[in-house]
Amino acid sequence: MMLNYGEVKNFQFRKDPSSYSSKDAILYALALGYGEDPLDERQLRYVTEADQCVAPTMPVVFCHPGFWIKEAQLGLDWRKFVHVSQRLRLEGPLASSGTITSNTYNAVVADRGEGKGAIIVQRREMSNQSDGQLIAVIESTYLARGDGGFSAADGHSDPLPETAGAAPRSGAPDAVVEIQSLPQAALLYRLSGDFNPLHVSPSAATAAGFPRPILHGLCTYGMAARAVLASFCDYDRSRLKEIYARFSAPVFPGENIRVEMTRTSHNIVNFEASVRSRETAVLKDGWARID
Repeated sequence: MMLNYGEVKNFQFRKDPSSYSSKDAILYALALGYGEDPLDERQLRYVTEADQCVAPTMPVVFCHPGFWIKEAQLGLDWRKFVHVSQRLRLEGPLASSGTITSNTYNAVVADRGEGKGAIIVQRREMSNQSDGQLIAVIESTYLARGDGGFSAADGHSDPLPETAGAAPRSGAPDAVVEIQSLPQAALLYRLSGDFNPLHVSPSAATAAGFPRPILHGLCTYGMAARAVLASFCDYDRSRLKEIYARFSAPVFPGENIRVEMTRTSHNIVNFEASVRSRETAVLKDGWARID
């Protein structure tokens, strides 16, 4: 079955709200490594109840749309569906607990051509249930590797989206942060809602072609955001306004992640994350907009 443009473009996502507690926010922050220095009071605000802050990237775990790509009417080859990039725009800081609602839709369904796959950009507009205040807009870009050429049937396809990635960095970075991920990082991160066995089951990881379970890409993304907060925002979550990165390779829990950052203008920081022991970039073309 071929990708059905109309069905994918107009798919009605479930609107289940996400409620979270202070404890949920702490678990999320611990999975990203906040609190690794137990004497750093700036980090402790994210992992204790005293004057608690919520890690700014936490909206990415709210209102998960479920495994929608398996719906038969969409015509997607879900086995070849890959999350390629993530963009988060923050409209305001999260309270330490609350309930979030989401308006989720596929903003772009674009054909790259036969054998080249299709691009789907999913947008989630997230608001506080209590007052309707917009808190974040999330854009997740996916490559449907097995679905290129679908527009040949009826001519329907959106234009390919513009590249959102940063220009390549040159010269020495302005800041470098080494993050030692916990061996149990994926076991912690899954408690925020992503229970894909690929991240915890050795047999599932082997079946997918990996030697062992891999870390959630959005966990690595959150770690990179923490590096930007530490280096350029003094851990002030309100100063991070937007962050983008492209997923280029998985991280295995327990690996050391090196985040190199360059401030290219007053409010833009470009970054790349890599696992030096494998000489592998895991996040590319990253940028953050800060105050």
